[in-house]
Amino acid sequence: MYIVFFNRSDKFVDGCTQLRSIQEVMQACDIAVVAILGGSDTHYIIDAPTLSALHLHTILVNIARGDVIDANCIDRGFICGANCGCWP
Repeated sequence: MYIVFFNRSDKFVDGCTQLRSIQEVMQACDIAVVAILGGSDTHYIIDAPTLSALHLHTILVNIARGDVIDANCIDRGFICGANCGCWP
């Protein structure tokens, strides 16, 4: 399994590769897990351009708190389906 991640600062994680942007991560993955704190710094950090980088087969798992993913993108067709246990 090949694991990639994005972090705003440089970070070493054994067995993983840090990419330069969230969009690069979305382009590289089959399963994307969003696990960041909500707040003004991360409000809608997963936006339309980021979601456009996903492959049609990619599974997006959001375990983040707050408005990290732009929920309006569901209505605009960037997310094909959603199982919303906890969506803003």
